[in-house]
This record gives sequence, C-alpha cells and structure tokens, in this order.
Amino acid sequence: MKSLTRREIIKRLTRRTLVQLGLSPRYHGFSAIVEAIDMIADDPEIKMMAVYQIAASRLNSTPYRIERNIRHATFVIIQ
Repeated sequence: MKSLTRREIIKRLTRRTLVQLGLSPRYHGFSAIVEAIDMIADDPEIKMMAVYQIAASRLNSTPYRIERNIRHATFVIIQ
C-alpha cells in the first residue's frame, strides 16, 4: 500500500470537504479551490494574485478565470 504525501492528503481532504459543503466537482471553481488551498497550505504568506497565476498555469486557464471561478464556487457554497 502506497503512503500518501502531505500534498495528496490535503487535496483529498479539500475535495471531500467541498463535496460535503454541496459543491459539485463539475464546477470549474472546484479544481481551482483545490489548487489554491494546496498552494496556501505550502506557503501561508503567498499573495492571492500569485495563487491565481500559478493555478491558472496548472489548470491551463487565465488568472482572471481562476479568480472568477473561485468566486462563483464560493457563492454556490454560501447559497
């Protein structure tokens, strides 16, 4: 049995929590939030613009779309 890395554990817990909060993995913001939380867990001092830029490169998107998708997913959870 393969042991999980810290990063894999954080991503799994984040995914599980988002689903429990009612966010479907089909939302574009779902992956963006998982990536953002992963980066923030590694570096709590990271600036959000850097998070958007790095997540955009990882998800083949733009920082603007990442920010909008995270904002929309957050709105869905709050509803």
